[in-house]
Amino acid sequence: MNILEYSQLPIYANEENVTGVLVLEKLKLGSKDKNKSDLIWQCPITHKNMIKYNDFYFNQDIGLAYPIVKNIPLLHKNNMIIASKLLEAI
Repeated sequence: MNILEYSQLPIYANEENVTGVLVLEKLKLGSKDKNKSDLIWQCPITHKNMIKYNDFYFNQDIGLAYPIVKNIPLLHKNNMIIASKLLEAI
């Protein structure tokens, strides 16, 4: 993705937490930029590379899985699944 614009919104509830907006341009597959399949995602907890399986990414080091929903990886700590025995089941 390319960041086209960033600006802070003029209205916010807390001066220490100002709200902003990003305007992004989605990359087109086949463009000069990387394809989705070339991307390497890292675990938001350990910052180590993860392995992609059919519908999730997996951090082998600590046994955490992150789901992929409608081709969007949900890589936030709130979405992680403790999956320490996952490799035994695959």
